[in-house]
Amino acid sequence: MQRVQTFCKLFSEESKFLHGKAAASYLDFMPSPMVIRASFDDLLLVAPGGCDIRDYYICNPLTKQWFKLPEAPIGRRSGFALVCIPDSSKSQVGFSINAQYQYKVVLMNKFSLGTDAEDYKFRVSIFCSKSGKWSQSVLSCPKDKVLRAIHYVDVVTCNGILYWLEDNRSSKRMFAFDLFNDQCRVIDFPDDCVRGWQNSYGKVHLGAVCGELQLLQIFNTNEEGFVLKVWELNHSTWWVLVHEINLKRPPGTKRMVGLAVHPINRNVVFMIWDKYVFQYKIMEDMYEKVDKLREPINVGVYRPVWSCEGEKTTEMVVVAVNSLERFSTFPLVHPAWPTRVPAHPSPI
Repeated sequence: MQRVQTFCKLFSEESKFLHGKAAASYLDFMPSPMVIRASFDDLLLVAPGGCDIRDYYICNPLTKQWFKLPEAPIGRRSGFALVCIPDSSKSQVGFSINAQYQYKVVLMNKFSLGTDAEDYKFRVSIFCSKSGKWSQSVLSCPKDKVLRAIHYVDVVTCNGILYWLEDNRSSKRMFAFDLFNDQCRVIDFPDDCVRGWQNSYGKVHLGAVCGELQLLQIFNTNEEGFVLKVWELNHSTWWVLVHEINLKRPPGTKRMVGLAVHPINRNVVFMIWDKYVFQYKIMEDMYEKVDKLREPINVGVYRPVWSCEGEKTTEMVVVAVNSLERFSTFPLVHPAWPTRVPAHPSPI
């Protein structure tokens, strides 16, 4: 838990009356402190901190309902996903608060590559509410020329397909795992996506907006000028450039840290500059400061180091930069009626 902390919670005006003002106790109804691992509509997949945890829970922060999944298979996780699927076997007439659905929880294991490997091969553990059991699959995808070890990926779920970047620091393509067909494939980035060092973690972001997958990239053009590009993946096949915007850094800021999409508003992109979270309205070309992070991300930390030479004591200052820090965003969208959390993992 010391390595994972919540930096910031944003609530829209429409949802404040649902959540109240006690943002610090957002998950206080859970049996122990939890880390958010994935979200889907108004449901969260949570677990105690750690990479090899086997206890996972599904909860609804609005209704404060929760239940524990059966113990997950052993493995050190590199990614997480939660997907809800309407149960087609149950005929529904009109809207019902007891509408039936299935859900699947996907845990991706950490993996590394050998020099002779031709494909990425990695194991995923999938829990299905219909069977109430965990199953395991081995996925494979063609690898790039450069060998990498995948330590952690942010999984974005869109229309039953799981997407994640191949590499957090210099991505040029991404993976897509179709839960319905149990197939994994590679999708290259758009041709006009900037390559090289500008294409670094935090400057490239995947997100689901209004049921469409978006790819965001921001890069410098000069000391004060930036370009923001937004693509959408059309029919899960080819990219369409929907925005290319020239913008300047917000007044009083120095460093661009990261991006995030608005799950139900195509006109809004969230940007983190220094310790501040801004809501950027694309059509109006306008920044709005909406919150401040408790802790900075990916900045130098000054640490004093003492050394002794004879009778003299010297203080030296060492600058330590944690370039591997990362952040995730978990959108929580409230449907017309809160999703019911089942009391046990039997078929729904």
